[in-house]
Amino acid sequence: MRILIIEDEIPASTGLVDTLNEIDPQIIVAGILQTRLDVQQRLESYSGKVDLIFMDIHLHGENILTFLPELSIPAPIIFVTAYDQYLVDTLSHTSLDYILKPIFKEKIQKSLAKYENIRKYFQQDYDYLMKQLSHRQKKIRSRVLLKKGTDYLYCRVENVAFFYSELKLIFLVDFQGQKHLTDFKTLTLVEEELDPSQFFRANRRFIINVNAIKIIRPLDRVKLSVELNVKVPEAVVISQENTSRFKNWVASQDDLTI
Repeated sequence: MRILIIEDEIPASTGLVDTLNEIDPQIIVAGILQTRLDVQQRLESYSGKVDLIFMDIHLHGENILTFLPELSIPAPIIFVTAYDQYLVDTLSHTSLDYILKPIFKEKIQKSLAKYENIRKYFQQDYDYLMKQLSHRQKKIRSRVLLKKGTDYLYCRVENVAFFYSELKLIFLVDFQGQKHLTDFKTLTLVEEELDPSQFFRANRRFIINVNAIKIIRPLDRVKLSVELNVKVPEAVVISQENTSRFKNWVASQDDLTI
């Protein structure tokens, strides 16, 4: 993680750097800005170079919030100040958190954990979006090669209810409930060649066809259990991390009836 510090008091910025390094030695402080002129002239140059900003609200007696709207903010901000009256004002400035001085290690840890949780949440959606876009640029597979003894057969993709992995082999089950061995090496390779509007990677073992879904049930409050209209070797469970994306995927299927 790369961090920019905006703080006019050298002991305060030094203490913050020491605390950050104590929490995570991998953190890199990319720069320290100390004056209004520094911020106005150099803040935007950190675009794409930092992940997070720790910002004091007062720089040599000046309120940074008075000129911050004029600038392009390169990263989320954790405001650090001795004053509590600016909390509401900071909400309109990509504020991630608001820490009151004196700064304690526990406060910084909580703010960094908050950033990491938010980053992971949006990164998941970003990765999914990039995967969707890359799928559109690839040729979608229409048939799957099957192994039957020494012979090879094929199955049309729309006839596949689900793919699953077992003992490092990849199988498919068609809508007649027939199990077939495929020539795929991993489920990831399968996923890359399927239409993402028709198939969903439920978990590490299953990729399911939207048309094979029979019932969706809540499980342990944060997960989902998916019952298919063909027999499965084990329960198909959507993890907490994928629940939101799965619901959106199902909701986008105009012709789906459950």
